[in-house]
Amino acid sequence: MIEAKILKGDRLVFQSVANTKQEAESDLLYQLMNYFDFSIHINPDYNPTNPTKDKFIDDIFEIAFGDTMLKAELLEEHDYQEVTNKIMEYSDNALKWEQEENMLDEFIKTLNLEEEEDYFLNERLQRFIKEQN
Repeated sequence: MIEAKILKGDRLVFQSVANTKQEAESDLLYQLMNYFDFSIHINPDYNPTNPTKDKFIDDIFEIAFGDTMLKAELLEEHDYQEVTNKIMEYSDNALKWEQEENMLDEFIKTLNLEEEEDYFLNERLQRFIKEQN
């Protein structure tokens, strides 16, 4: 038999006697939980490196519509196709910004800033953008 104790200073607080160390420790934990009115909730599906389908859906809805609403509210107001459309809109906008940044970089390379006036720069930029599209 194994005896396990929880002491506070020299005073015995909890005590357990069991067949194995693990059983004694489990019994002490149980006594502590009952005393402090705690409970343990175990999630057997928890895996921080491989999110579940529900977690993935939560994350996608948050990306599409922000974290201001609960998933249940989002599901009531938006279907999966709306979420897909929103994500695609973000993707398309990001691509446009990237293309415009590249276009602006190319335009800047063509400039001789010492000789150009502000008015003519704007005019040249507009003409350059039309040529690129």
